[in-house]
Amino acid sequence: MSEKIEKINFPFRKHLQNFIPYSSARDEFVSNGQKYTFLDANENPFENDEKNRYPEVMHDELREKIVEVKTSQFSCHLEKNNIILGNGSDELIDLLIRIFCEPKVDSICISSPTFGMYGVSANVNNVNVIDISLNSRTFELDDIVVDKILLSDNTCVTIENQNNIKLLFLCHPNNPTGNIISEKRLLKILDNFSGMVVVDEAYIDFSSEHSTLKFLQKYPKLIVLQTFSKMWGLAGVRCGKAFAHPDVITMLQAVKDPYNVNMLTARAVNDALNNKSTIYQKRNIILAQKLYLEDECKKLTISENPIFSEVYPSHCNSILVRLVPELDSDIMYEKLKNKGIVVRNFGKKQFLENCLRISVGTPEENFRVVEILRNI
Repeated sequence: MSEKIEKINFPFRKHLQNFIPYSSARDEFVSNGQKYTFLDANENPFENDEKNRYPEVMHDELREKIVEVKTSQFSCHLEKNNIILGNGSDELIDLLIRIFCEPKVDSICISSPTFGMYGVSANVNNVNVIDISLNSRTFELDDIVVDKILLSDNTCVTIENQNNIKLLFLCHPNNPTGNIISEKRLLKILDNFSGMVVVDEAYIDFSSEHSTLKFLQKYPKLIVLQTFSKMWGLAGVRCGKAFAHPDVITMLQAVKDPYNVNMLTARAVNDALNNKSTIYQKRNIILAQKLYLEDECKKLTISENPIFSEVYPSHCNSILVRLVPELDSDIMYEKLKNKGIVVRNFGKKQFLENCLRISVGTPEENFRVVEILRNI
């Protein structure tokens, strides 16, 4: 028996309070085993492995399977009404800003350096971005940063100067720095922040730390984002997921495009969930290869002609490295590209000056990039 759902006054945009969503052709149809002739959606009637039909709107069976896997994986309590699927996490980030933030009025809060789509989606929606930077040396969400976030949420006393922060985006583990948020500091934010707290866990499957999903029942204003793009190896099919209070999920379902997750994507996700053991085996190889890549890059900080001044610890499937001052990240990026290796150049970003991010590849790819770095 499900626990009684607590009724919360969520800060949705006022015009959405009585919003009537689009009613699609399949909304009212519930399969009961009977064979139907569908003449309701102007589809091509000629069979094509069901691709001639519109996909499901809610993907109920798939959501139930995901909840089952996540409940087992992270030892948390979840139900189907706690999850929504999106066309990648990018769509879900955009939807959250659209349902909570009034353009030209409200703000989101981020902590740079972090995933760039939070700011991009806010800018597209004409929503202000308040950036409380991470510790510039360790990239940590330390006590000073936490206090600044909470202060920015509570300092304004006049309507004219109000920040109106509706969403706080936290990346755990953080992209591109690879570090995590301590549980103690996250709980301090959840206990004191007035708006919605969005924890983006795109890389949580590579981390030894527990997911914040375990706090979902206690904190109704917590939203957790995850994805099938990373460990699950499905970046090309685009499927993200948001876990939240049922009222938030209901609003997201009302605002999203009716068929945002297509049939081929749903099948690929279902196949991956049915093949968990192989996925986890590949994850373990990636984690072992990350240690190899970290060790080899650390050797290049103390070699006779060092390349890197810093190799940052990572809970992701990538490592962030900073070049020595004598080298330039733009030049190093081009040198690697000329050798057929493409990495991410963050050299022009604040706090990430002269930094490159190297994703973990196959053992053969990692060996090759190490050999090239040694010979530069």
